[in-house]
Amino acid sequence: MSDHAELNVPIERAERIAMGMALCGQWTHEDDQRLAALYDERRSLDREKGNDHG
Repeated sequence: MSDHAELNVPIERAERIAMGMALCGQWTHEDDQRLAALYDERRSLDREKGNDHG
């Protein structure tokens, strides 16, 4: 499994958790920051591999 694919697993899990927590009003700024860090890491891997889509 590639680094990108391995990173997608925790991102997809975090997105599912985020949806549930947001519906219950429990999503916090800290949660948002952790998810953003995962997205940033994935974008960084994309740039390294020349797959920058914006």
